[in-house]
Amino acid sequence: ITCACAVATLMEDIDGVALDPYFLFATARHLTKKVIGNVGVDLRAVCSAVKEFGCLEAKSAPFTRDTPRHIFADWSRWKELPNFDTLCKNAFSHRKTEFFLVSGPHENMFDIVRAALYAYRKERRGIVAIMKWRVEWMDAEHGIIPIEKFAGGFHTAVKIVGQTHIDQEMYLVLQPNFGRTVGNKGFFYAARSTVNRSLRGGAFMFLNRRGVMEKTGMELPDP
Repeated sequence: ITCACAVATLMEDIDGVALDPYFLFATARHLTKKVIGNVGVDLRAVCSAVKEFGCLEAKSAPFTRDTPRHIFADWSRWKELPNFDTLCKNAFSHRKTEFFLVSGPHENMFDIVRAALYAYRKERRGIVAIMKWRVEWMDAEHGIIPIEKFAGGFHTAVKIVGQTHIDQEMYLVLQPNFGRTVGNKGFFYAARSTVNRSLRGGAFMFLNRRGVMEKTGMELPDP
């Protein structure tokens, strides 16, 4: 569900309206043919769900955080809803036709992500990625993740929303899905070594291919 939450908030930044992560979670599982016994869904599948189904506005969402997981994760339960067609039309209005794997000439993810954020800062385009998260980071003062290595951890989806200087060092600004009571009102700051050590797999951004070609003359890689 963390992948769906991260992508939903990424879409909210673009569309300016609260969106429902449970619809994304269910449609992504439907696309990947997950059965109820399977846990979770990967980040690429959630991005594909935005492309195929769109994002449902939160005000129209039939399920909440109090709904049992086996219900909101089951696409057949959504199809049983009397207003299913209306919900799908609502979601389709927030559909994005293309998303891309963030890449570039740099040799490390920290600089690749920084370059992408800067290039599309006027379009307010954030990035979603999977990160190995340490429990100790929850107590990071002012949300500044310590550079020291920690053992253990778990994988979670994060939204990368910007970059900033702290003590003359560049940090990426992260927004995981842990609420506003941790970090700096829900935001965390990760240095170069932390990002390069902890990001897992691909990072994705929603962009219009034609717009990128017109702006940069570059072809974007498929996800």
